[in-house]
Amino acid sequence: MDEHRESITEEFSTQKKTVPARQVFRVVWRVVALLLTAALVVGAVYVVVHRNEFTVERLRRQITSRTRRSDVSEPFTFSGDTDSAFAVVDDTLIVCSTGELQVFDQIGEKLLEQPVRMEQPVISAAGSYALAYDSNGAQLFVLRNAVVTQRYTATGEQGILSARINTSGWTAVVEQATGYKAAVTVYDTSFQPRLTENISSSYIMDAALSDDNATLALVSIGEDATGFQTVLIFYNVSDGMEIGRYVLGSDVVLDLRWRSDTLWVQGEYGAYCVADHQLKASYTDAARFLQQFSLGGEGFASLYFCKYQGGTTGSLTLLEADGTQNSVGINEEVLSVSAAGGYVAVLTGSQLTIYNRDLTVFAATESGGARRVQMRGDGTAVLISGNSATLFQPD
Repeated sequence: MDEHRESITEEFSTQKKTVPARQVFRVVWRVVALLLTAALVVGAVYVVVHRNEFTVERLRRQITSRTRRSDVSEPFTFSGDTDSAFAVVDDTLIVCSTGELQVFDQIGEKLLEQPVRMEQPVISAAGSYALAYDSNGAQLFVLRNAVVTQRYTATGEQGILSARINTSGWTAVVEQATGYKAAVTVYDTSFQPRLTENISSSYIMDAALSDDNATLALVSIGEDATGFQTVLIFYNVSDGMEIGRYVLGSDVVLDLRWRSDTLWVQGEYGAYCVADHQLKASYTDAARFLQQFSLGGEGFASLYFCKYQGGTTGSLTLLEADGTQNSVGINEEVLSVSAAGGYVAVLTGSQLTIYNRDLTVFAATESGGARRVQMRGDGTAVLISGNSATLFQPD
């Protein structure tokens, strides 16, 4: 009898321990599932309400702000002079002075220090590549990931007239050539020549290679019965055959930039968007003075015109590839304009203002004495003053 009572007691005790455990597990699981469902619902509602705030650029800025050192916004110094050239490539700032080529990361640590001898340093940047060369000089350096990958020394009497690199790492170099008015050579990433055009009919001032390495655009200048003429000449890189021309007129070309199959041209009077050798869109203003410009935007040109050459009242105009134009008035002297991605930065003596491509204000801060700005595609900007630079990162 006692044994039977003990057996019943053990069985009851086992059930008492087992049953509540299962029930607790089920309850906990239901609570967790309910919380997960609630979180997903709340998250979905938040994303819908704030969908315009979620961009890849914002995500990059947030990641950077959590991984950067606390002194990221502190200014860092570099060796430079009044002739220094600047460019932003990925997360680095490239500075080329007459005596030194330097690369810094976004917290100011020096990644490269290369001695150079240049009188007029120029930097061309595209994608993850950059090149620095001496205008009318001999030295040229190709960079990628803060490393000099190629060096080139010109042999012509007038040196390098122009050099540009594309997002594939191919380079177009314009030089003076004996017996010709100019020679244009396309080099691949190993700096092996893929195409050379010796031009005797006109002077070639600039050249740019499309990102797919298929089309070479030359800027030719000369005179005809109507006077000074600028002509864009397009070549097929694979066979060297001319495939088209576009007469730009009397405007002087200041800059070139390929975007996919579209060539953006910045002139003294305005900007031009050329596709398939035909004008697709343009914005010109011969009645006012072009003070600042940038072709760095993703599919748009940025131009600041002022009524007077030394005036402080003007307007910033953005030209889209479809011909759409947006403008905003600025009542201060504009020191620098720089575009990247979908943003354009305007630096005045008192303030840096970053606009979206529809010219709504994205962010603003005091200039801090900066004299130049370099916009980055993630919405951040590098402010440059004298021999120091500071990264501005909007919230």
